[in-house]
Amino acid sequence: MWHKRTIKLDKNISIQAKPGNNVFVANRGDVSFEYPASWIVKPSNNSICFYDAEPPADQCVLEFSIMHLDLSVDWSRLPLDQMLCSAVGGEAGPRDLASVRQSARSDLKLVWLEYDFLDPVEKRTALSRCALALRADILPLITFSFWPEDGPKREPTWNTLLETLRLATGERFKLRN
Repeated sequence: MWHKRTIKLDKNISIQAKPGNNVFVANRGDVSFEYPASWIVKPSNNSICFYDAEPPADQCVLEFSIMHLDLSVDWSRLPLDQMLCSAVGGEAGPRDLASVRQSARSDLKLVWLEYDFLDPVEKRTALSRCALALRADILPLITFSFWPEDGPKREPTWNTLLETLRLATGERFKLRN
């Protein structure tokens, strides 16, 4: 069940967003990342969506969901690139592994790719970036959809999200009541 709360973190937790951003923290610290402070956060059926404007006036949407894996299994060899290609392939079949980008982060495995699709409402081509990350038993899926002509304007949001993405390792944030 979705509960939006704005809370203060324990004074020993040093999370600070860049100017103009907020920090989103899911499941008591399982996942956190920055997003533009002016954006609107809303739940959907299986995810949390971040919009640049109130729908239907929005021009892009960032969608986040999280899966928890069995911690008794070593998931470090999970083929995230193959999983991502299969997941976003849809009816067209799996995407090409060569299109997957991998982040050089020592603290987590992170893969992402960009693809185009036909927006069902606007009936025009849109772009989507889809990322999977893994650390311990936490596997978030993040999708960012926008219009191709807005790509240069949306690039900083995507880059900031990837740079600030943090996954817990069993030690969760302590929240103030």
